[in-house]
Amino acid sequence: MTKIRAFIALELRNEEVVNKLEQMAVTIAKLGGIKAVERENLHVTLKFLGDIEEETAKKIARFLHEKINPVLFPHGGSPIEVVGVGTFRLNIIFANIGMGVELVTKAFRDVEDGLVKNFAIPREQKAYHPHITLARVKNLPGPATSRLKTLLSEKENMSFGESKVDGVVLKKSQLTPKGPIYFDVTF
Repeated sequence: MTKIRAFIALELRNEEVVNKLEQMAVTIAKLGGIKAVERENLHVTLKFLGDIEEETAKKIARFLHEKINPVLFPHGGSPIEVVGVGTFRLNIIFANIGMGVELVTKAFRDVEDGLVKNFAIPREQKAYHPHITLARVKNLPGPATSRLKTLLSEKENMSFGESKVDGVVLKKSQLTPKGPIYFDVTF
């Protein structure tokens, strides 16, 4: 059986918002020792699944399409606002979700409930924090730490704008030396 590395996400549909997120990721990476997330990989992660059987992945993709999306997006989509920059222990730098955070949190809960009930996939042990990963710290040189903290403080309330989200998707993550490449899983 073939396994794939997979996660469940919401994709942003506003190119202007994605452009601003990409610019911020590049700005952060220029501090040194930080890798920006590639533009095409900017998304709201709902759940990382890790390595799962390809056949199971296809079933999950169908489940998301047929059972989750019609409930969450009965009218085709909803706006979310991307606002502010934060960090998880100076390891991961992210943009927060402002308006629409309730929808994203509901999507996470609905996905979790569906995966537990239909696929016996365990719930997350950590509290869910809706965000869009912008960059990952690799090896932050000492002086860059204070510059990063200053930048995060300055951009804490920055608005990136609003973007429509219109579906929960299952993504395959193919790891390469240059970074991951993401593909939609089809069924």
